[in-house]
Amino acid sequence: MTPTNFLPYTTLAKVQAETKNDDNKNRNWFAECIMDASRVIDEYTCRDFHPYTGTEAEPLLVQSTWISRNRIFLPFPIVNLAVVKFENEVIASEEWVWENAGQLDKGGSSIYRKGGIFWSGNTEFPCFGPDFGVISLQGEFGYGEPEGGIPAANEDLYLTLPQPPAKIPARITRAATLIAASFSGLNRKEVIDFEGNKEGFNEYRIPKEAEKLLKPYKLRPR
Repeated sequence: MTPTNFLPYTTLAKVQAETKNDDNKNRNWFAECIMDASRVIDEYTCRDFHPYTGTEAEPLLVQSTWISRNRIFLPFPIVNLAVVKFENEVIASEEWVWENAGQLDKGGSSIYRKGGIFWSGNTEFPCFGPDFGVISLQGEFGYGEPEGGIPAANEDLYLTLPQPPAKIPARITRAATLIAASFSGLNRKEVIDFEGNKEGFNEYRIPKEAEKLLKPYKLRPR
């Protein structure tokens, strides 16, 4: 399995617009906040929004928690699925079908086996799964490679910041923008005091709006 690890989920331009702060001296700080916000989203949703490639040499290994009898539930979309293997045996393509579940399943996908089951806790049934072997997948998965690829290393962090995954959900990008802006300490809000005067303050927390945007994508134990 070849993931593109640690991709940002929003862009420098979006965070600058959100904070109304395009001062060049803050670009590296914003880039750091963007990466921190993106990893907070991974932790909050118990998943990630990266692209994955499964090859013959490095296949995508199916986790036991993804398997439920004759279905495999993946926590990300399938772009294409070429090979499903149990140990060294290729499961014939006519024995399985896959589908992307979309928003209903929080952006995930599933593989359905027509001619048997992938795994069962009962040894009286023909079992395929982690108790008896490894299921691996070859194909493309997730949310698309970032446009422009991964920039070369540079002492300025903002210059090494790649674009978000090409097909990342708009709600995730918006949530990352809000969280990064809040983490930066440069996202000034205004409140009105008891005398009607406006007072400014800085946000440092995860905004409630971001939590609402992320909630549909939050995975829970099946």
